[in-house]
Amino acid sequence: MLTNAERRGIRRQAEDILDGCEGDRLTEAQQAKFDSLMEQLRSDDLQRDMASAKSISADPNPKGQKQYRSHERIADAYSGADDLSLDRMIRGLATGYWDGAEAERRAMSEGTATAGGHLVPTPLAARVIDKARAQSVAVQAGASTVAMDSETLKYATVTGDPTIAIVGEGSAISDSDFTFGSSTITAFKLASLHFVSLELLEDAPNLESFIESSLAEQFALGMDNQVLNGTGSSAPTGILNTSGINSVAVSGALANYDKFSDGVGEVRKDNFYNPLSMVIHPRDLAALDKLKDTTNQPLVPPQSYAGLKVFQSSQLATNGGSGSDESNIIIGDFSEVLLGMRTELRLEISREAKDAFEKGQVAIRAYMRFGVSIPRPTAFCKLTAVQG
Repeated sequence: MLTNAERRGIRRQAEDILDGCEGDRLTEAQQAKFDSLMEQLRSDDLQRDMASAKSISADPNPKGQKQYRSHERIADAYSGADDLSLDRMIRGLATGYWDGAEAERRAMSEGTATAGGHLVPTPLAARVIDKARAQSVAVQAGASTVAMDSETLKYATVTGDPTIAIVGEGSAISDSDFTFGSSTITAFKLASLHFVSLELLEDAPNLESFIESSLAEQFALGMDNQVLNGTGSSAPTGILNTSGINSVAVSGALANYDKFSDGVGEVRKDNFYNPLSMVIHPRDLAALDKLKDTTNQPLVPPQSYAGLKVFQSSQLATNGGSGSDESNIIIGDFSEVLLGMRTELRLEISREAKDAFEKGQVAIRAYMRFGVSIPRPTAFCKLTAVQG
């Protein structure tokens, strides 16, 4: 692996090439040298990631893998990430206007100039995915993110616990063992392509955080959709389609909290005692808020419901069932959700993609590869056929 001094030297060489560029295009020789320098950095990044990621094949869960809890930021691994602006970088690349964006121009040495486009530097892309994770309902509810160093990540799971019993004086202790299985996280691509006009980039005074925030919001919704609803067909398998989760049928409109108590009981009986979360569509939460007792006072929820951390998500469908008005509600221990991150968010900017050049636009392509795994399905219960 390269030393930090060697990495700084490579970056300085890349910056010198950009500073010596006439106009916004590199010569063929400059491009070749720049690409060679960037390849050295990418190769070193890969070696560092592989060295820092611990093997989890012998661990009952991938906690030893490079892991990010909901409050931890990926961008913290990169110095100066908070001083950069994705929007200023896009404006500079598209219009050549770099006033007030010198830091972003220097940071381009972290990215790659390709034919007709640029790869946004890793610190900026990491900051966007951090914002997406912060907005993700699944992550807020407790899901963890683990690094993947290949398309699949296989890890051990505990499928059976040893038996604990009282043993009399002088009596033999009965043998009992852990039972282990294995689960695999497979990475899938989540992507989007956006076009922004040059006029907007040049004129909009409020563009400073609009693009970055919009991308983060859309990727948060995309991740949540897969965690909750993923079909498992050319996509991750989400909670609702995971075999083995508990189920309680509501089969009607919400009239009281009885089914919620049943759902909590289904999870607790399998020894999941971490604080439980509930993910519910805003429509159904509004219906709960309107419940009244016989004196027309708001219905007081039981202790089992009051102990739930409640999260709303529009990614839960409300058009199921024969009447096209049914939804699902999820109750469970979301620390049992693992998000495998094969590639953190990658952003590419081009003025020549598709017909962007003809229309005077800038294309922004964003994608990430991630997977979802529910190693212990009984940590969840779905309330089904909730009618609106």
